Amino acid sequence: GTGVVMSYVYITLLRFRAAMLVNIGMCLLGLGPLTTGAYFLWCWKKDCQCWGSTGDKFTDGATALVAMLVGVTFMTISWHLQQDIALAIDCIEMSCKAVLETPSLKLEPVLALFCRGVVDFGSIYVAALILTCDLANDEVRKREERWIIPPQSLRQIFMLITLAFWCLWTNWIITAVSDFVIMYTTELWVFTGGLTRRGGPVLS
Repeated sequence: GTGVVMSYVYITLLRFRAAMLVNIGMCLLGLGPLTTGAYFLWCWKKDCQCWGSTGDKFTDGATALVAMLVGVTFMTISWHLQQDIALAIDCIEMSCKAVLETPSLKLEPVLALFCRGVVDFGSIYVAALILTCDLANDEVRKREERWIIPPQSLRQIFMLITLAFWCLWTNWIITAVSDFVIMYTTELWVFTGGLTRRGGPVLS
């Protein structure tokens, strides 16, 4: 429940603050290696007399050099891809706008997760019944001497294979239905003016 609520909060933040979140993330990805490189460079100058040092001056220097090269390279690439990043931010904002304005896209992940949970837990329960069905036989229980899974017959193995196939097949059906709901709802949202409309949910 908490994960679902937090995901909706995150989608809302992306809808209205996507540029800020993306830019902060890009800066952190660039500053992280640069900071690490600067720290190991400081350790190299201090003859490895610092916390986190590898203990070898050459390794500290090599780590600092590699980390700073990674940071500079990432920052350079990010600078040259500013237009592409801006386009990606617009796409993220429009995607989140579509989710927030369409009840179907809001409920689809929860319903899909619930259906998968029912199928998976049901399959595990049935598999447990198949594996332990012979324990109800007193002779089998005495022969095994312990409450463990007894040897499986060919019929039980066939039933387990069939159950596994059914579980996978049903999960793929859920995936197909989910994809259809996402695509149809998104198309309906676009063709009813979702890209240009300001506010107002679409009942789809």
